Amino acid sequence: MGIQINGQNDTITAIDGSITVGTDLTVPGVLSYEDVTNVDSIGLVTARSGIHVTGGSVGIGTDNPTEKLSVDGAIESLSDGNNNPAAEGGQFVMRAPRTQTGTKYRYMIDNYWGESSYGRAVSGNNEVSGIRIVREDDADQANGTVLMSIAQDGIMYLPYQPAFDSVYDSGGGGIGYTSSNAEIVFNVTNNNRGNHFSTSTGRFTAPITGTYFFSFGAMNQSDTTWYELRVNGSLLTNPHNPYMSVQNGSGFRFVTSQYTLQLNDGDYVSVFTGGTSGGIYGGGNNHNHFVGYLIG
Repeated sequence: MGIQINGQNDTITAIDGSITVGTDLTVPGVLSYEDVTNVDSIGLVTARSGIHVTGGSVGIGTDNPTEKLSVDGAIESLSDGNNNPAAEGGQFVMRAPRTQTGTKYRYMIDNYWGESSYGRAVSGNNEVSGIRIVREDDADQANGTVLMSIAQDGIMYLPYQPAFDSVYDSGGGGIGYTSSNAEIVFNVTNNNRGNHFSTSTGRFTAPITGTYFFSFGAMNQSDTTWYELRVNGSLLTNPHNPYMSVQNGSGFRFVTSQYTLQLNDGDYVSVFTGGTSGGIYGGGNNHNHFVGYLIG
């Protein structure tokens, strides 16, 4: 036996405040209710468009949810069946703030199996699994850029981490910047990820506040070889700039030095000739360098 309600305006009111249905209850339309205080071991099952909670909070494993969704225990996200299910595993998607202006992105963290997302050669048999952080257009389907990933072997892939490697080429060889306190323009780059180093000014400009590593080395044909690393054109508070002097005043002398600096967003770093001498050899194999990268 069951109860069938055909009319839209029909109602059933229980005298004792509750209705118990001993078997299945089928409602061909929409079932609306104000409160549910108990669901048996079968749980809630829907074959339509899901369960929609328009107010309050949902608690799983807790009777007192403090957020829109509170879960006491682990959350498992299975493979995405709508977007390349062979490669994409569980996903967590965060959309842009409602009040944000300008270009909006959503960010996704997923368990992915592949090659290029981890900086591996695309060879057909070089796949690894791992976790990706992806920037996407604020759209429904994945269409974004991998900002970073961590593969199963623990290797981190940071394709946009600022880094540069530069040299000074005088063009044909010879000594340049022969005056003291001259800012040296390293005018050729082997790598300039993010384009934060300028071959026009010889300056690296920090894109964010953080800790950076720098190294420079240079050669001079003089009895004094002296160079200075400066931040915003000023000497460091505790400098350790390289210096070399010889008595006979002949031959080439090479010096090098390394630095780990804390920079603010917009600070620039460059190399100068020493306060009492100048000159840097460039050309041929160049025999000089100015390199750096963001540590974090």
